[in-house]
Amino acid sequence: MVFLGDTPNPPAEKCLCTLFSESLFLGLLSVLPILPFPTKIKADLRVRPKPPSLKVKRLHPAAVLPRRSTQGASGLDLYACLDGGGSVILGKHPVLIGTGIALEIPPGYDVQVRPRSGLSARGVGVTFGTIDSDYRGEVKVTMYLFGDAESFEVKHGDRIAQLVITKLADLPLEEVAELSPTERGSGGHGSTGR
Repeated sequence: MVFLGDTPNPPAEKCLCTLFSESLFLGLLSVLPILPFPTKIKADLRVRPKPPSLKVKRLHPAAVLPRRSTQGASGLDLYACLDGGGSVILGKHPVLIGTGIALEIPPGYDVQVRPRSGLSARGVGVTFGTIDSDYRGEVKVTMYLFGDAESFEVKHGDRIAQLVITKLADLPLEEVAELSPTERGSGGHGSTGR
């Protein structure tokens, strides 16, 4: 080892390699730009796409727009729109009831028309229906009576069904010679018991 100074082993003296390292370090500091140390984490400012919306058009000025009856409701209530604020008497044969609205459903979604449990409990049926994203006509609901009721009056503004928005899974169709077996097999229509 080579030491600076006159004495061969001075404890306070530095070796030549240490001095060289320090001078190299100080030289690098003089040519490198001083970068500020980040003190705050910046928020993600990227623009996020606007979520799709269900667009509703009133076809009749007295039409009531669909809405959720509670914050946790999965379906939007759908209202009857009858000319002149009138009413329709349901019987045992299906009747098509207008709603006075049309929808623009975003691609990749559909809207299902479903019965309301309160009407079903009174013997008023609503057929399930699917509204595709490319349909732009008036939303109509097929209603009928079942059970013992002879008639039921539907008035303008009555809640007659509900709309449930669903996201579609675009799965390819694959024809196969056999399906994988399951314990249930082809049992249906009450085969699993009550």
